[in-house]
Amino acid sequence: MSAELAALFQLPPEQAARYLEAKGYALTWDWWEMVRGAHARAVTVAKVARLDILQDIRSAVETALQEGRTERWFRGELEEVLRKKGWWGQQLDADGRPYQAGSPRRLQTIYRTNLQSAYMAGRQRQFDIERDRAPYVQYLAVRNSSTRPAHAALHGKVFRLDDPAWDVVAPPNGFNCRCRARNLSQRELDARGLKVEGDARIEARQAPDAPPGLDLRRGVSVPDPEGGRRTLWVDSGWDANPGRSAPWVDIELWSRVRATLPDELAAQALREHALHPARLAAYDDWVDARLAQGGARGLEWVIGYLGAADVAALTERGGVVANGSIVLGDRLLVGPKARRHESAGNALSADEWKAVPRLLAEPEAVLYDTINKTLLYVLPSQDGRKAKVVIEGGRIERKRAAYESVRTAFKVQASDLRSRQYEVLRGSL
Repeated sequence: MSAELAALFQLPPEQAARYLEAKGYALTWDWWEMVRGAHARAVTVAKVARLDILQDIRSAVETALQEGRTERWFRGELEEVLRKKGWWGQQLDADGRPYQAGSPRRLQTIYRTNLQSAYMAGRQRQFDIERDRAPYVQYLAVRNSSTRPAHAALHGKVFRLDDPAWDVVAPPNGFNCRCRARNLSQRELDARGLKVEGDARIEARQAPDAPPGLDLRRGVSVPDPEGGRRTLWVDSGWDANPGRSAPWVDIELWSRVRATLPDELAAQALREHALHPARLAAYDDWVDARLAQGGARGLEWVIGYLGAADVAALTERGGVVANGSIVLGDRLLVGPKARRHESAGNALSADEWKAVPRLLAEPEAVLYDTINKTLLYVLPSQDGRKAKVVIEGGRIERKRAAYESVRTAFKVQASDLRSRQYEVLRGSL
């Protein structure tokens, strides 16, 4: 491992370890299936189609991050295990086509890519927490003969943390990317004589020969010293900030689990995933960050999954279910609807929002709204009222997987729920 990478991972922030532990699993065949912000949401390795092998790799990655293990340790820890399980060397896929399974080079890429994504996600969380003190971020490349020209061109560039361009160029920007970033205050900016990219524009270009899903490559256009503009391109599929990625891999995970496991086992697997202590801790951090950000930014989190009984009840009554994953958007915490509930005195508190994923697994009752054709999860609240969490099924957005969304959530009196409009599916009021 290079000295630069060793130094980068010597003291990983606590958030990075928590982030990595909370990541899900994603089984992919071709590497381009795992694009955009997906590496930020799941540990994945292309050509791995068995959960036990992915578990071995994930455990080694987590240990490497938490204990500061070297790349040499990582390879030694995994090579013998993967050889015994038959995931090593040249192999043939189901169609008889050759592919490379485990190898020293692949283990190097797995180690660097997953740790770098986790580390930079942890750093981004720190940046967002310290936004008021240090609202700027500087891209830092490792400048040597191995550095990709596009990454070297980004070195030293300074962006505002709230500039959408930063979410395109934030590292890592490709497999084996060693780039990093640091946040800066106005005083630090002035002391170093640095200039903020105030006119950065997100650009896109077609790449017709690229793999599926990667035919649109993105970058950031900035002014150059000669008065023109220069576009700084990111590697295909890596134009997402790992610390701010949407939860679409969690949705894909649920789809794969439902497609491959019996209902009972699928429900058990997804429950364990949703209620993993590290994942819940990461969600608590997410809630704190969203409540502090001052306005909705379109950020989301998968807070749970519809059980088989609720899926069946909704579809039997004419409702639409996408795949059972329940997505919470930050607009319900800090958007206009949140402000209306705050004014009405029935908004959920920060602690109540944090409790939602835990309580969704064991609600006091689940109701069906016969007018709006939605599910209502009834949860306890801290002041004796009931938290009413409304789930809308089958939400579809352009170019994104369909999912179930939290339509609204606020507190009501139990008597308000005793209406002919609501049918009790399970539990009691």
